[in-house]
Amino acid sequence: MDIQTETELISVGQQELDFATPYAPPAVQVLARPFLKWVGGKTQLLPHIDANAPAQLKAGEMKTYLEPFLGGGSVFFHIAQRYLVDRLIISDNNQDLIWAYKTVRNNVNYVVDALADFQEIFWALSTEDRSKMYYATRDAFNAKRAEASEDVAFRVERTAQLIFLNKTCFNGLYRVNASGGFNVAFGRYDKPPICDADNLEACSKVLSKAEIRLCDFGDVLQSVGGDSFIYLDPPYRPLSVTANFTSYSPTNFDAIEQQRLAAHCLELDKRQSRLMISNSDPKNNNPDDRYFEDTYPHFRITTLSANRMVNCKTDRRGKISELLITNY
Repeated sequence: MDIQTETELISVGQQELDFATPYAPPAVQVLARPFLKWVGGKTQLLPHIDANAPAQLKAGEMKTYLEPFLGGGSVFFHIAQRYLVDRLIISDNNQDLIWAYKTVRNNVNYVVDALADFQEIFWALSTEDRSKMYYATRDAFNAKRAEASEDVAFRVERTAQLIFLNKTCFNGLYRVNASGGFNVAFGRYDKPPICDADNLEACSKVLSKAEIRLCDFGDVLQSVGGDSFIYLDPPYRPLSVTANFTSYSPTNFDAIEQQRLAAHCLELDKRQSRLMISNSDPKNNNPDDRYFEDTYPHFRITTLSANRMVNCKTDRRGKISELLITNY
């Protein structure tokens, strides 16, 4: 397939949708896994999260599961497919992320069609033309970031662009600049899996059971009671002044936000909600740092070993300890 101009390179993400020929879902059930890679994803820590989950969840006695910092959603997909919970509530303050979840839930067939076209074109290109396609798509995605529309075609276009960028950008990151524009560089991969139709369909089925909200974490935390299990994975408290990687949304999650979250958690603890909080372990850098012991008194703090993957210098990636903080 010959691609001649940058306009043509991005046209797949702006095509008119063929609503008459939707994607046919697979007959065999597929276990859903995250369709986006996100900074701080918890896939590798799921066995530890499972081991530390409340007994009431494992016994099927929890009425509500709430996850206010959704990101890639690995914990949500894990919980939703393994435990009986009456009500699933997921939220984030990242508009494009929440639009993507809602669009995959409501219109997965059109998302798959758009991504299949992206993949067919991208795989057939030279490395140079792939780079042009990537940056042209990134520009198109950023050009409409301030627009808000309920139109299905608009939401599908943005969702397909977001997934394409996520699968083809450097290190699979989502990062924005101060203006809110996606700014990750092009990644050079042979055949990135841009369109995983079976997994997207599986995700859609799981998401059909969930309430999906675009909101601040404080707003959604006020809506739950004592029969809830709440998993909180906020942007981590930085280990050093140069380690602050919180720009997955235009709003930075600073020390004031960490304390605001803690205040909500202490109030939920009084209501007897079951809380699990992930965060960085300050003792990686300073063994005497008792920030989380002081911030969450009487909570149980478990230290886990995880892989650091977001540093741009490969020699600075590797094992690092993280915390699981629970009130049970």
